[in-house]
Amino acid sequence: MTRGRPLRVGVEHELRMWAGPVQLDFRQVLPEIAGHLRSLDPGDPRARRLPSGVVLTADGREAELATPPVAWDAAAPQLLDELLAAERSELAGRVGEAAGADRLTGFSTHVNLSVPDDRVVDVGRRFARYGGLATALVAEPASGSGLLVRPRRGRLEIGGEYAEGEHLVALVTFVGAVVAALLADARPPDVPEPVTAPAREKFGWYLPAEGPYADLLTSPVPDRDLLAAAWEWARPWCLLHGLDPTPIDRLVTGAPLRFQDRGPADVCTTRPHRDAPTLDLPDTGPRRRPGGVEAETVWLTWAHAVWELSDGDRRVYAVLPRDEEGDFLARLDDGAYDDVVRRELARRLGRKRLVVHADIGRRTWWHEVRPGALVPAERRTDGAVPRVSRRRAARQHRSSRTTP
Repeated sequence: MTRGRPLRVGVEHELRMWAGPVQLDFRQVLPEIAGHLRSLDPGDPRARRLPSGVVLTADGREAELATPPVAWDAAAPQLLDELLAAERSELAGRVGEAAGADRLTGFSTHVNLSVPDDRVVDVGRRFARYGGLATALVAEPASGSGLLVRPRRGRLEIGGEYAEGEHLVALVTFVGAVVAALLADARPPDVPEPVTAPAREKFGWYLPAEGPYADLLTSPVPDRDLLAAAWEWARPWCLLHGLDPTPIDRLVTGAPLRFQDRGPADVCTTRPHRDAPTLDLPDTGPRRRPGGVEAETVWLTWAHAVWELSDGDRRVYAVLPRDEEGDFLARLDDGAYDDVVRRELARRLGRKRLVVHADIGRRTWWHEVRPGALVPAERRTDGAVPRVSRRRAARQHRSSRTTP
């Protein structure tokens, strides 16, 4: 648990689409195969929500599938792997029909874990120091170029080579346990210090395949002692959260590590007609409340859900943490918010405008929302959070008046 909130995890897969020897530009294909789906991401106008809850977007020429955050619990590692397997299989079929793609290859995997914003830089720094090399042993191939550890806003991002199946299950299990141990301030293991460099594009650390990292992935005899030391430290937190430790136990006790497989690291498995597993998510479909008030989701981010309640041309917005959305909807359906919604819809004076991210609070009702306020500013190169001008943001909002 992190300050009363469960640890959550999500996975992003970047994939390449090929027609013979030519890589397709997924930015050109995306509108044809998913243009009819809703765009709910205020920070990415290309992103589309699939019925399963997975986000489909383009990151440069690559396609990206990003799962919604789910509780890091016993079901999470296998669930996330099965969810991504189903969606990439569906994607392969659609891109084949629309653009003649004959295969997909994996490009990268990014695992995100929820971490309080005021702790994520410290947790990220210690993850790189004490968990980075062991993470490479768990899931990186011999051809891997290194590991990224990036403290994002309210989450820690761990990026590496493409991983699916048992490798992804092990990766989600291990990095979740390490983050849980770090959040609990468990005494770290005595392991070698990796070479690190500043990450590109966004603040964080890059662990290149140099020094101890390179030694690990090129040694004819795997250094299972390092993995065992890291796992002895993190394993209790895996058990505490109810996860099966077997995927890592196997690696510690002699099962082949990924870098020992000299096959291509970008092999992407697809299967025809593979249904996505059902996530344990609240019913987020549109609703109609007494008196004709319509309610529907208008934006979703990693951390927040935004519901619009409207009556004609009058609107009010509920901005709430995603892990509280189920409770919010249950209360909405029970009529607990009917009075406050009617009152706020009728309000003429004292109307509230959400224009900067810092103003987001729990269960706060807003009459206008600047979409950019839902996307927290990325950290500066020193890890600090930049100050956003409320006056400038309000001026931008007034000039655009972009209300969904």
